[in-house]
Amino acid sequence: MLADAQYFDSRISKLEGAGDLGLHIVEIVKNKTVVADSHQSQPRLSEKEETSPEVVETTANADGEQGQT
Repeated sequence: MLADAQYFDSRISKLEGAGDLGLHIVEIVKNKTVVADSHQSQPRLSEKEETSPEVVETTANADGEQGQT
């Protein structure tokens, strides 16, 4: 994020009337406190696992009873 703010500063500072906007944004980023999110500590499921329900095949045995394969 800091690199992006510094790049923004280098570009915006060339515009007339921008003043110290870029430097102000860089200072905001530098003073920002990064906090770990407790929800991110658990591994995420892949997109395939999130959208695909588990498939269980069933077959009838010789007695006509259902069984899982």
